Amino acid sequence: MDTPTISSTTGAPSRPPSSTEVTSTTPPTTSGQTSSTFSTNGPPSTEVTSTTAPQTTTSAGVPPVICENGGTYDGIKCICTASFYGPACQYSANTIDTNLPYPGTLVADTELVVTVTNFNYTEELKDAQSETYRSFERHFETEIRKIYGNIPGYEGVKIIGLKPGSIVVEHKVFFTVMGTRNVTERFEKVMDHLVGRLQDTAASQGACQHNKSILCLNVLPNPIVKNMTEAPSLDEICWQRAPRDYRDFYFAVTTGDTIHCITNCTPNAPTTMDCHHGQCRVTRAGPQCFCDDEALYWYTGSRCSGRVSKLATGLGLVATVLLITCIVLTVLLFRDHQRKYVLSTPQTSSVGKWYEDDGFTWHANDGFIYRNMGADGATGDPRPPPPS
Repeated sequence: MDTPTISSTTGAPSRPPSSTEVTSTTPPTTSGQTSSTFSTNGPPSTEVTSTTAPQTTTSAGVPPVICENGGTYDGIKCICTASFYGPACQYSANTIDTNLPYPGTLVADTELVVTVTNFNYTEELKDAQSETYRSFERHFETEIRKIYGNIPGYEGVKIIGLKPGSIVVEHKVFFTVMGTRNVTERFEKVMDHLVGRLQDTAASQGACQHNKSILCLNVLPNPIVKNMTEAPSLDEICWQRAPRDYRDFYFAVTTGDTIHCITNCTPNAPTTMDCHHGQCRVTRAGPQCFCDDEALYWYTGSRCSGRVSKLATGLGLVATVLLITCIVLTVLLFRDHQRKYVLSTPQTSSVGKWYEDDGFTWHANDGFIYRNMGADGATGDPRPPPPS
């Protein structure tokens, strides 16, 4: 019997589970005091384990209400989980507090390889942006957490390669390690735990090739590809703790002896995006400025920097139209008045000015004919004077 092939499914991104519900129109904030130099909006993120499609609620004649990122509709509004806010729970928290001390925290990673035998490799898995790849990635991260998650310091995994042969998955595993003493020995213990958990899981699964709800594993005697070493950046903590579709927009900073994961929307940070007459929101497309009172103003920049009042512009346009209308009416009235004045003025008679005509004759009203001796024929050319 053929092994089932992974199929493309549509669903919302995974998110850290939380039992706290937030009715969200403003960014969620962490509880407790902080000595950070910036505002920390957003609670500590925990596991990114589940994939939940946006909840859609419909009623007769009413458009559906879609609550994203695990939000639920209560009949009036979306109730968001702790890491999200907005009318549809579409915005991620500006800041994630890790509660990890610094200095004193190391981020370490190791690389392992396993074979997932209950899925077949397809061409779509070559494209990391395809829905097939993303669906498998979500499933792998969720299920592998059940295997690695009870090892102290576990943060998460990142797939670095998929190959045919069912699906051969090469992946990095990230841990946070407290303290700096005996680091090498502690790294070795963590790797032993990883290998042991993989082998125990594979040995206990039995015939699982047709159960697509789990990872049916085939594990090599030594699945480690690269030994555990210290990671070059703390940003991996943020990548693991941030919601899936928002991961690329978080980075680590250390303030107040604590590691924080911030974005360009985090207030009072050196990288804070200035939205001028608007608010910064972390969307799936990244931090964006949403301008205030767009029904009342036009904005000239993407960061709400130039604001023009629609009311003032409308009044100014009306005033301009009235001014032009007044000018046109004034000109028309002036021309009409001038025309009437010309028509009402008596015309001067040409009688008595026959001598100014170019012609050589003129018929007077008394019947006589007068000749202009200074004109030559009908052309009016002057005649030479008669000889004396």
